Amino acid sequence: MALLRTVPKVLALLVFAVHTGTARASVLNVPGDYATIQHAIDAADDGDVIVVAPGIYSGPGNVELNALGRDLTIRSASGPDSCILDAKHLGRHFVFVTGETNDFVIDGFTMRNGSAWEAGSANGEGGSVLCDNGSSPVFRNCRFVRNAAYAGGAVIARSSSHPRFENCTFEQNRATWGGAVGVIDFSSPSLFRCSFKNNSAQIGGAIFGWFGWYFSDDSGPDIDQCEFAGNEALDTVTMASAGGALYLFRSYPYVSRCVFRGNRAEGAGGALHSHKSNPLLVSCLFVDNEAIWGGACYNHPFSIPAIVNCTIVNNRAKLAAGGLWSTHLGATITNCVLWGNHASTGDGDQMWGSSFIFNSVVEGGWPDGWEISEEDPQFLDPEAGDFRVSPRSPCVNLGFMYYVPDDAVLDLAGNARVVCDAIDAGSFEVQLAACGE
Repeated sequence: MALLRTVPKVLALLVFAVHTGTARASVLNVPGDYATIQHAIDAADDGDVIVVAPGIYSGPGNVELNALGRDLTIRSASGPDSCILDAKHLGRHFVFVTGETNDFVIDGFTMRNGSAWEAGSANGEGGSVLCDNGSSPVFRNCRFVRNAAYAGGAVIARSSSHPRFENCTFEQNRATWGGAVGVIDFSSPSLFRCSFKNNSAQIGGAIFGWFGWYFSDDSGPDIDQCEFAGNEALDTVTMASAGGALYLFRSYPYVSRCVFRGNRAEGAGGALHSHKSNPLLVSCLFVDNEAIWGGACYNHPFSIPAIVNCTIVNNRAKLAAGGLWSTHLGATITNCVLWGNHASTGDGDQMWGSSFIFNSVVEGGWPDGWEISEEDPQFLDPEAGDFRVSPRSPCVNLGFMYYVPDDAVLDLAGNARVVCDAIDAGSFEVQLAACGE
């Protein structure tokens, strides 16, 4: 009798599991079970996992992969070094056009030699990945290498799409607009611990934003703990290139704890060019960037960036504004360090134009603002690229907490931002052993 009473309960649990989606996901192996990745996607159900064995995957069924609106995980068996999707310049790797969510995950691939070059349409956008119509997949531990497109050399996010990239590398991608990533039409991608190296474009060597991050929520930074190095905005004929790393037009990203090092624009904004945009930059380092105007940053008319706890050092301009160029409404700069920047004409080594600076260290001073120190910031080892400061630096406790976002609890190195109920100027916080030192 006890057994008879148990059977209905077991059956009920099985029915409940099926109807609530808790049935165990299937694992589909490529090429063990399916010859190509697209064949595996076609056969998969929501929640399934596709595991791809080491190898180089090209040709039909392994390029222009259509996600079909599913919720899947596609992961390599052994990481991006040994699992490579090679489009051989014949198309993209992935196409997301049916509203895929963050439950579609791609993990551990190298995606190289993707291509999309038809100017003026979506067919020319996203050399490796197209995210359209609100599609928002997640990419983890992926490498995007030598992809090319008219816009978004590796990735395009368009039409309210919100993809997320975690621990990804973008290297040697190229485009006319956005060498690695293009963001248009109210899309808001998240980039977390990603690396952008040696990408190139005419506008936005690494990233181009056009009406991007327009309706970003308050959940945290859009570009967080990323590195931008050696990216270039190039147009040697007209000098109209802009934004060696990042170009923004009517875009509003929150950029936190990022390093911009050695980027270059033949025109304006060696690292950042902001046009009619209001980015928030927090705890970032700008070093050794170069342009004709605005060695580190160029803020076009009607841009009002907020720059908080950033270190802007050793950037160069061939004409004016070695560090920061701002016009009209200007930038609001709080708790920052501007030092060692250089303009070849001598016209604004640290800054040129109109900016309001508060609680900062500025070489040579600045007329508009308050609590501005002209003392040497005492970097620990600038020749070796160490821009932390001495405990005796004028940066210590100089900062003003009012403009610091509530979620900015860590400095660039990952240490506590507020120490002894005070805050420093610059991207690094001195970790005092005892309060009152």
